[in-house]
Amino acid sequence: INIYNHLAVFLRWAMENSFLSDNFLKAYGKELEKYTSQDFVDLREFVKFRLKGDLRKSFFNDIGKEFIRYYYDYDFDDGEKAFFPRNIDEYAKRIFGEERYYSPELKREAYLYLTFDEKYYQDMKAVIDDVYNTWLKELENYKN
Repeated sequence: INIYNHLAVFLRWAMENSFLSDNFLKAYGKELEKYTSQDFVDLREFVKFRLKGDLRKSFFNDIGKEFIRYYYDYDFDDGEKAFFPRNIDEYAKRIFGEERYYSPELKREAYLYLTFDEKYYQDMKAVIDDVYNTWLKELENYKN
């Protein structure tokens, strides 16, 4: 189930920021209520079983799609700018330490071994929030 950790984090962040499309909410809104009514919102099973492990751009509204294009799209990864999969890996390296991160035990897939809990979500939420705010500033500078 841990292969869905990062997708569940991003989906929850998008939900909390109202970046889901109307069509997505029509299709899944009632079902999502049972997850959001819990003390800890764990969307991994929802992502795995209902979304078949795929977060499609069509699930997001226009702002969400543009932010995804900026932050999550492999086609735009230049190795320098913020990139969500890389931020997840950087977080795993911070949690496990460099030696363990590169150990055979974690097989260079340390993000799969992160404990999925509220701390993980809050830590990654802070990262996503920072990237989102930077993106908004870049958009504002571009407009000016």
